[in-house]
Amino acid sequence: MGNSILSVIIPFFQKKTGLITKAVQSVFNQQNFDDFDIIVVDDGSPVSAKEELASLLIQYPEKLKIIEQVNQGPGAARNTGLNSLPQTREYVAFLDSDDIWEPVHLKNALDVLNRGYDFYFSNLFHIGRDISAFDREQKIKYPTRLRSHEMKPIDGLDEKYEFLGDMFDRILFSGNILLPPTIVYKFSSYPETRFQTSFRHMGEDYIFFADLAMLKPKYAFSWTPEVRCGRGVNIFVNSGWGSDTFLDRLCDEMRFRRQVEQRFSLTEEQQLKNNQKIQRIRKDFVRALFGHCKRAQFHKLAKISKIQKDDGHFFQNLFGGKG
Repeated sequence: MGNSILSVIIPFFQKKTGLITKAVQSVFNQQNFDDFDIIVVDDGSPVSAKEELASLLIQYPEKLKIIEQVNQGPGAARNTGLNSLPQTREYVAFLDSDDIWEPVHLKNALDVLNRGYDFYFSNLFHIGRDISAFDREQKIKYPTRLRSHEMKPIDGLDEKYEFLGDMFDRILFSGNILLPPTIVYKFSSYPETRFQTSFRHMGEDYIFFADLAMLKPKYAFSWTPEVRCGRGVNIFVNSGWGSDTFLDRLCDEMRFRRQVEQRFSLTEEQQLKNNQKIQRIRKDFVRALFGHCKRAQFHKLAKISKIQKDDGHFFQNLFGGKG
């Protein structure tokens, strides 16, 4: 595995069989590019990666590797994959264990990256959609859709564009367009960048992308959708409104927003947006907590101390609108 120029890192935690096999097979089905290896990090998954991928391990012993660890979350699993790479590795791609790539993904990425770009991302199909994410946002005129001034066609490559916008602002404030399964980046240029492992329900990928954005990579993307999202375990989606872990997600989101203002130098407008998001988190937390209490789930009151720790100003500013 040491001679490949690109590594595909797949964090794995699933309760349903068959998903990881489809994901890994979609990598082996890549057309006109095979200079890759695959690292599956079994993050204490209820379904064993070694058992699921037994036949593929026999078929591709030089290309497929499984690392097992106790459950630590997707950020830590991706870091384990990154930490296992040799210094000679040129590129890294991420794939989630319930998603699949179109056969052109890696070839398209390398065609673009070989033009001098550092970071590639693609369009995708979200779960249950038959229209791509970029096309849907254009159709409904979504506020965070890609704008013409943010994109410049790359000569000779169909539906490939240089991204000219402010990616840092996009990621944290004005509409993130990056998802781990859609990206391929030049690992050799950013070998030290890692995910924040303290975030379990949201935030670890945003900080990773923002850290990279601060290093000013040259971005390019494909309007062609190259990823199809599947229905597996998704910590963020599964911790939505009404779920048992929604308060934990809000605590992560609060800590994420506090880290943003401490970690990065923000403009006045960005600081204002960050404060507005913090206030929204506080209000969502109170609404969700009342919902739990109405259902006699009084043990959830213990989460108040957690968000106070993550926020630092929860009680003082809940109704004052301050940051």
